[in-house]
Amino acid sequence: PFDLSKAPPFIDMAFAAFGADRLTIGTDAPPCAHREGYANVWRYLREYLSRRTIGEREAISGGTAASLFKFD
Repeated sequence: PFDLSKAPPFIDMAFAAFGADRLTIGTDAPPCAHREGYANVWRYLREYLSRRTIGEREAISGGTAASLFKFD
């Protein structure tokens, strides 16, 4: 299995550089489905985001995208 603890802190770097209000979740699906598995990508993201504030989680999990694209 993929060991997330050995990955560089790219998400932390993005948060530090841009803030949650300028980030949104994305994957490289379908390639990730053949490597670590799509379900694992989301599991890793949920695990990582559990360390963030509720506001940051809401922003990166859809709030930022909603503000950019004006979804109904």
